[in-house]
Amino acid sequence: MIDPRDALPDPRDEHYCMAHLVLREYAFAQPSRLIEALQLDDGALMDELWQAARGQAMRMGPVADHWNGAEEVFGYPLGDSWKEGAIIMLPQPRGPTECFFVAVKLQPLRYLTLELAENQGRWFTMFCEWQRGREWSHLNYGEGPAPRLADFAARVQSISR
Repeated sequence: MIDPRDALPDPRDEHYCMAHLVLREYAFAQPSRLIEALQLDDGALMDELWQAARGQAMRMGPVADHWNGAEEVFGYPLGDSWKEGAIIMLPQPRGPTECFFVAVKLQPLRYLTLELAENQGRWFTMFCEWQRGREWSHLNYGEGPAPRLADFAARVQSISR
């Protein structure tokens, strides 16, 4: 999961902004373009989105100069093909609410996250979802699976609307 010696008390703003703001908004605005870019391994889009997240984070406070998280973002098909959607692996989380993975599930469009959580020194994952209505809603479905791609994919595929 995470070595407690590497854990941070708060999320890194850049990491948080990528998963919970920039990537989420892009996924809802242009899901097909996002899936296509992941399928083609288009690092340019991930770099563009990471830079947007960096800009958001800079408005919140100072950010690390040396980190280009886009180099650590990878896309995988959800299920047997990209038609179902994609799973995006993000840089290793170190603080609460940072995401191991996000899933963009198509038909109907859903944005699900596997987040790092901590309670009284115990580190675990939380399975969550962002829903778009008149305002954004962050739903918490409780403890999530182990932070492994196959386990997250199985959990995402097990839910339906």
